[in-house]
Amino acid sequence: RALAFRGKVAMKAFLLGGLLWLPIPIVTGFIALAAPQLGIFPPSADMVGPMVAAEVLGKVGAVVVFVVVFSALASSLDSLLAATADLVTRDFYHKKFNPQAGDRQLMRVNRYSIIGLGVLTWLFCLPQIATLGALLNFAGAFVASTIFPVVLGLYSRRITGSYAAVAMTLGTVLGLISYFMIGFYVAALVSCAVSASICAIGLWRSKAAFEWDQLAEREESL
Repeated sequence: RALAFRGKVAMKAFLLGGLLWLPIPIVTGFIALAAPQLGIFPPSADMVGPMVAAEVLGKVGAVVVFVVVFSALASSLDSLLAATADLVTRDFYHKKFNPQAGDRQLMRVNRYSIIGLGVLTWLFCLPQIATLGALLNFAGAFVASTIFPVVLGLYSRRITGSYAAVAMTLGTVLGLISYFMIGFYVAALVSCAVSASICAIGLWRSKAAFEWDQLAEREESL
């Protein structure tokens, strides 16, 4: 979505989105504090909101919370599916396997990719091996390792792809090891710290000067 913004719209959109998101952690914190006072002791952390809503607002409140959560998940999933399918279609199928493919062929591959990714995601969800909270803690090791490579990749010309790849890979691996060996609460911290350290070494040792023109693609003749 950000790539589709016009220059003057992006800053306003991100600022407005951040301001609108700001009350969310505050509200969820108050809901968590209200649960014990209402005599509610959920079996897992991700059940606090629905159970408090059901207690305060009745069945209607529980349905509203379900609709809100489902809408948020659907909004995120459709963006992820579309972005991943576009990556598969453009960067793998079109560039590596069939450079002569036309728009109709690419659209067909894109649709098949979305369906395939959706089915694959559904299969991963079938075992129900964890709650949503546990899954977020587990995913922290993957996400945190990308913070510094992405930020430095945008704002520094000296960080190279090799250092960024090593930072993300090693940060994720050590973050997962700490998740299982120490606890869920250190996975993201270890992952981010390792990734940041490798990026710092890359900035110190690298003499490269990246040029954005290297990413420019030649226009295809129609």
